[in-house]
Amino acid sequence: MFRYTLPLLLVLAACATPREKCLSDASEDLRILDGLIAEQRVVVNRGFRMDQTLESRSRVQFCAGTGGNVSIRLCNGRNLRTVERPVAVDIPTEQRKLDQLLSRRDALVSQTAQAQAFCPPA
Repeated sequence: MFRYTLPLLLVLAACATPREKCLSDASEDLRILDGLIAEQRVVVNRGFRMDQTLESRSRVQFCAGTGGNVSIRLCNGRNLRTVERPVAVDIPTEQRKLDQLLSRRDALVSQTAQAQAFCPPA
């Protein structure tokens, strides 16, 4: 299902009018900032953040030989996976970060409105 989503979105984006594209481009930074604000609110409310790390795990498996060799031997393999772990945060520090994002948003709303005013009419 997901492999069809990206091409469909690309086709729909190609169908956007110049005004729609301009409005979307002008508000991109605001959308990103809103996402960061939402994430930061979750961190402040929970009191911890989830840290993602990439772990490499060794495994032992039986591998069939090549070239007509029917013997079985032990071979090492590596398995990479992403692991999430909770990490304690300093709530006042995280609240200050949230406050800074919110104050930046106020200025960005004004800049976005100005940029959108220059978009071509419908």
